[in-house]
Amino acid sequence: MGKEMKNPWKNLKADKSGKYISNIDREKIPALEKEIIEKYKLHLELLPEPFVGNPKAPVYLLNLNPGFSKEDVKEHEKNKKLRECIFKNNNRNYKHQKYPFYWLDPDLEKTGGGNWWRKILGQLLKEIDNDELVSKSIFCVEYFPYHSKKYEKAKSPIPSQKYNENLIENAIKSNKLIIVMRNEKTYSKIPDYEKHKAKGRVLCCKNKRTPWISEGNFPDKGFAKIISEISPPHRPRPTKRNAK
Repeated sequence: MGKEMKNPWKNLKADKSGKYISNIDREKIPALEKEIIEKYKLHLELLPEPFVGNPKAPVYLLNLNPGFSKEDVKEHEKNKKLRECIFKNNNRNYKHQKYPFYWLDPDLEKTGGGNWWRKILGQLLKEIDNDELVSKSIFCVEYFPYHSKKYEKAKSPIPSQKYNENLIENAIKSNKLIIVMRNEKTYSKIPDYEKHKAKGRVLCCKNKRTPWISEGNFPDKGFAKIISEISPPHRPRPTKRNAK
């Protein structure tokens, strides 16, 4: 594994205006906010979600950015468990975390994020039949870390994006299975990405609008490959689904 960058999200707190901005992004964000139009507005009142899960997981999901809805504001304000999960995740504190990919925590099942991810991962969850195992086996990296309703590529990247690129570079060096959920072009310039893909270690969702992790969304038995990474043939399959 290559050298890992310092985590720019550690101990992130809101500034005096109530915005959550990484210190390394603070100079770039004001200009970026002026550049983008309303539908791409950054919702800095929400804790950023640059990644979800433990980077030691065998399967990486590459997405574009955490979305936004009005319900997100209410959930971030009122759901203490959600805030704690995001804060621990951003600090990479996985000690005593039964569900490192916190959207699969049964306590968060009825949140917007929990509902969305359970739809996206529906067939995978059904096939593995163990939510806790899946939560420990997948890691999602967002290309852009801050919440917005839609994503639009900025004229120049912000500094914190380098951290996520570094995580992906290290995943490639560790021969992790990578699943591109949206916009492969965004990630294809990462060092050794094309070599990793040529080895069969990169899978791309056919349906980019709805990137289901399902059998029908991957060619050449890609879904079976995902299953084997999470629950290899030599590992006994769980006999009972996690209680919710």
